[in-house]
Amino acid sequence: THLHTTRTGIDGVAELLPGCMLTLGSKQVDVHTAWSPWDHVADHNRFRDPSEAARSVRDAVSTTVDTWAQTDRNHLLELSGGLDSSIVGACLSQTDARVTCCNLTSPHSGTDERQYAKLVSDLLETDLHTLTVDVGIARFDFEPPADSATPGMGISHHGADAALHEAATAHAPASFISGAGGDTVFCYLGNASPAADAFRERGLGAGLRSVSDLSTLYDCHLPKALRLTLRKMRRGPRLTRPADHSFLAPSARLSNPASHPWLLAPPDAYIGDVERIGALVGTQGYWDGMARNRRWPVRLPLLSQLVVETCLRVPTWMWIRTGRNRAVARDAFADLLPHDILHRRSKGTYVTLAGALYAANKHAMLAFLESGQLSAQGLLDIAALRKAIRSDVPAKDTSFFRIFDLCMIENWIRHQGAANLRSGVELGVSAPSAMPRQIEY
Repeated sequence: THLHTTRTGIDGVAELLPGCMLTLGSKQVDVHTAWSPWDHVADHNRFRDPSEAARSVRDAVSTTVDTWAQTDRNHLLELSGGLDSSIVGACLSQTDARVTCCNLTSPHSGTDERQYAKLVSDLLETDLHTLTVDVGIARFDFEPPADSATPGMGISHHGADAALHEAATAHAPASFISGAGGDTVFCYLGNASPAADAFRERGLGAGLRSVSDLSTLYDCHLPKALRLTLRKMRRGPRLTRPADHSFLAPSARLSNPASHPWLLAPPDAYIGDVERIGALVGTQGYWDGMARNRRWPVRLPLLSQLVVETCLRVPTWMWIRTGRNRAVARDAFADLLPHDILHRRSKGTYVTLAGALYAANKHAMLAFLESGQLSAQGLLDIAALRKAIRSDVPAKDTSFFRIFDLCMIENWIRHQGAANLRSGVELGVSAPSAMPRQIEY
């Protein structure tokens, strides 16, 4: 998994992480954490009433979007058709900003979200421009942004970025804006931890109500939902950011990969809070996957400090109330969102497109890695790569994303030059990357 740390891909260069402060003294340099998400999930900051939580989330998101609308006046909205970008679009409909709506699609199953995206473009009284992303325009051997200190843009990013870059050239917006980060900020955890948190925070009655919500959300029987909740309470939070040593030579495997200060949870932390803050760390890698930000500002209002802090105050179990994911956000914007989006349970996916990208490029990627710097320095298990690439990938197997990551790192190294390569690139975890500039925490 991608983990943002102080370590970059260049020897002698460290990065000041979001939320950290650097103090330069006459004889020393000190770095300490100035902002932490853990302050905002503390018991004294938590919302007690779901209605108050929904009002506060609406105020925070609306204020942030309105501020960007007044600042830029002309946005290209990356409209996926999902709840998060639809909320951003609904907020923009309450402003007088000019908005161009673009939706990414492909010929592959699970990627056509136009029917939902059009509901929001109609709300904004503007056309929906469809951008097709296919294997033909995605590349793994391209020039990454010259100022990137770590690998961060890979084959999955390149096709989407190229299509959006072309759209912006045609429509001339002042900035991009999207709902990126919404799943994380709106606590879409996908497991039983919210119900486990309800038992611990509010007692037996609230815990059982959340188990019922969990049962409705995942369409499973109550006994199964209760069993999953009890197992989550017994096992604790799932491990975050484990080191990934697949396809690495034994000599390249790190015994002590770098960590992130937000992953150091207080001893009394709720299980769901540990998992959602771990996911929040992952959002810090978004920026390096957007080369378009070198020409246009990219606004991610759902990852603004005001929105993040407000949503952290909402207990995890409130986000699954009445059996809906991201329930507080749905309640907050119930009067603005189109009915079919407000009540939608399905979700688009680009996994099939990624699988097609892999199938079309896997032999070229193997040759790319075999002839590259990582292989030359003995960091790769070439035999394991050859075996994986020559085998058929099962329908639900996404292990090929690791090969995408290795190609991303190799590509970055080739364009940076051997002089900038740190001895033994940090491969024990996937490449970290930088936080979008407007994120304030």
